[in-house]
Amino acid sequence: MCNKIFVNTIKFFVLIILMLASFNVLPATARAAALLLHPGRGDFLVGSTFNLSIILDTKNVSINTIETELFFSPTKLQLASPSIGKSIIQLWPTTPVFSNTEGRIYFVGAVPSPGINASDGVVLTLTFRVISPGEGEIKFGEKTSVLANDGKGTDLLIQKSSAFFKFLIPPPQGPAISSPTHPDQERWYKDNNPTFIWSRGIIANKFSYLIDHDPSGIPDTSSEGMASTISFNNLDNGIWYFHLRAAIDDVWGGVSSYVLKIDNQSPAAFAVNVSPGKRTSNRNPIFRFFTTDSLSGFSHFEMKMIRLSGIKTFEAFFYEVSNPYQAINIEPGRYQVVVRAYDDALNSRDESVTINIIGPLSKFIDSEGVDLIVFFLPWNMLINVLLLILIIFIIIIFLLLRKHRHHLKHAFLEDIERFFTITKNVSNKIKRQPPSLLIIMFAVIGLSILLPHITKAVEPAPTRQVGVPISFSANVGVEPPEPVISVAPSQFYPLDEILFIEGRAAPKAKIAVNFEKLGSKSVTIIVESNSNGEWFLAQKVELSSGEWTARARILGDPASDWSSPRIIRSTVSGFIFGSIKIKYFPIAIALILLLLSSTALLAYLLWQISKVRRSAHLREDISDELEHLEKAIREGKELSESEMKRRENLLLELRHAEEIIQDKFKEI
Repeated sequence: MCNKIFVNTIKFFVLIILMLASFNVLPATARAAALLLHPGRGDFLVGSTFNLSIILDTKNVSINTIETELFFSPTKLQLASPSIGKSIIQLWPTTPVFSNTEGRIYFVGAVPSPGINASDGVVLTLTFRVISPGEGEIKFGEKTSVLANDGKGTDLLIQKSSAFFKFLIPPPQGPAISSPTHPDQERWYKDNNPTFIWSRGIIANKFSYLIDHDPSGIPDTSSEGMASTISFNNLDNGIWYFHLRAAIDDVWGGVSSYVLKIDNQSPAAFAVNVSPGKRTSNRNPIFRFFTTDSLSGFSHFEMKMIRLSGIKTFEAFFYEVSNPYQAINIEPGRYQVVVRAYDDALNSRDESVTINIIGPLSKFIDSEGVDLIVFFLPWNMLINVLLLILIIFIIIIFLLLRKHRHHLKHAFLEDIERFFTITKNVSNKIKRQPPSLLIIMFAVIGLSILLPHITKAVEPAPTRQVGVPISFSANVGVEPPEPVISVAPSQFYPLDEILFIEGRAAPKAKIAVNFEKLGSKSVTIIVESNSNGEWFLAQKVELSSGEWTARARILGDPASDWSSPRIIRSTVSGFIFGSIKIKYFPIAIALILLLLSSTALLAYLLWQISKVRRSAHLREDISDELEHLEKAIREGKELSESEMKRRENLLLELRHAEEIIQDKFKEI
């Protein structure tokens, strides 16, 4: 009985296995192909070559197609031998192609049916040359697959190994070389003016040297003299090799080489994006930025934020950030955000964006106008509309006063007297307060309202007309390179904020920053660069509305060329009367207050006129009704009790209305 159960169980499991196999759901060994790199690791000298083989292990499954994408570091390695050589591949749908610039190899190989089953099959052997010291990785890319010979093209690849290598500087065979300007052979430098020094030895009396891009370069046998140092100027970007050998009389020794990595190009240009937007009430905005560097490689980002609101500001400090970066609890106001990208050679590129963190009031009011949700109303249009409405109200009030001046004058004086009578008690209470406290209170309120909006013109830093010589002793007689303006706002509000401009120039140089606009007098401000060649301008600058062109140049004898221009759109959000500047906002508030006062006065006048008119109409109505009753009496009709009572009431009302009218005319 037990044997029968055991046999049935075996049959059941066999049936399950056959069913799974028929539906291709047995991945255990069927989907286990691997591509390996051999050798997987090692140490090689700069200038040497080594072979790297791509090995296939099909795990006992027949395959017919291999697609391979391979990446390597182009700054460390170069493919020296692209030939196919020995390979298990018989057909090449895509022959091997490579790029020593991108560091990429790609090919597609095939084997006719029934395919190939191999555990150590050589797909391709590549020969690499080491061109610089450091560490490097060779790895498979995403476009890598091994397809089964099953008529379906099933991808069997589940393992792709990488290879890791160390590339070392070969020991010198000639004089020992060093460089005071570029001491680390594995590091990138932006200085393209290297200096090399070497030991002369005791008996060497000739030296020959060569600088090129070949790690295996050999200087010729022509003597360059007995000097033990040499400098080169303005070398191109890339990896250079300084080769040197010495001779005793005419017997030349071995070659020593020194690796030099130069990159003086900034990282690629990039944009700074702000979420949820550049103008937002969110005090924790998120900044996103990304860039690359084609030579030395990207290193890191730094950021600083400069508050533009106010009379003056100070240079902010950069701090390291990563992408994305979220700022925390920024105070409302306008800010210039500068993001600086560094590469491994310490070249940098600055990109900037202006953000406006709006508060409860600035959500609807800013330097350009008023946001009415439905539409946006610029300040000049708002001022004109308020002025027009105020003028219309004044004309209406003038016409009413002129037409009804007799009975309105006394009523107005009477109401004024009544107003002062009502407020007399209030004024008595105010008098009981200490006078000094009241003066301070009203002064504080008035100053808090007026001072932010009425300011004297801020004098800019000492300026000079462009072209006037300024003493500058550095490099006299040699024209310095033109400076660079790296950060400048596209929009500027002179009455509301400082102007922040940043750039680079020669260290410790005097720089003239010039602003020009067609039809306006140019403005020139002098700044000075620091020891790193960085300079900035951060102050109030009087620029009228319109588009200004900003340029900079180093002053000296001679001066440098002008930098590339930057366009700044200036918007003056107010009126300027000599040295007094008044913003649109307090003007609009004053006009609104005048408009409200005019509205109240107009309503008061209409109310007084309507009182007199109501009294006159009431007298006419009473007179008409009394005339009707008197006519009935004259005709001999007898009035009812209710009619008699109505007649008495009408006589009283008529007498009261006449008294009101007589009082008004007596007052007149």
